[in-house]
Amino acid sequence: LRQNSGNRVHKVMEELVNYYAGVSKKSPAAIEREFTEYGKFFKKLNAYAKKLVNDINTIQSEINRKNKTKDKAKIRTELTVINKASNSGGTVDLIAFFSDGSAAIYDYKSKIPRVDKAGARIDKNTGKVILEKDLWLGSAEMYNLQIGQYKKTLKDQYGVTQVRRSRVLPIMIDFQRDSNGMPMNIVRDLQL
Repeated sequence: LRQNSGNRVHKVMEELVNYYAGVSKKSPAAIEREFTEYGKFFKKLNAYAKKLVNDINTIQSEINRKNKTKDKAKIRTELTVINKASNSGGTVDLIAFFSDGSAAIYDYKSKIPRVDKAGARIDKNTGKVILEKDLWLGSAEMYNLQIGQYKKTLKDQYGVTQVRRSRVLPIMIDFQRDSNGMPMNIVRDLQL
């Protein structure tokens, strides 16, 4: 469930971003019908994807104002980048190429909290997960190395002049549990 949930949230975000970027005609309603496990939390993912695309378009608008142009950012999802010099590569979850040669990269990091362990508990009144510590902090160095490699690869191998924004985007997903305590494929809480 852990690996599949991470893959599925990536896929939801990919499809929503592609819709708002004008790359796909698959509507949010059609995407929601495919990913029913998110229920009421689908709206959060939808709003988040829309905000990311709007933020990218705002950066491009600022570049256009500065350069007196009317260009559009090229938004790509799940883009594999290869650094031939270091024989390494990876997949960037979301990347925007701007008309001035710069780029922005975003990497989703999803985690399922271990409730009553590792700093997470369920609020008895709201049913929401309360994080008592940062679930992503222990992996921050690895995330920084990964983002750093993406930046280096984009500059060295793809002609990007600068990476004007790089972000790790944490997504916490908690699933309902059956009477035996086993997770079901129904999202109980989702936090961005």
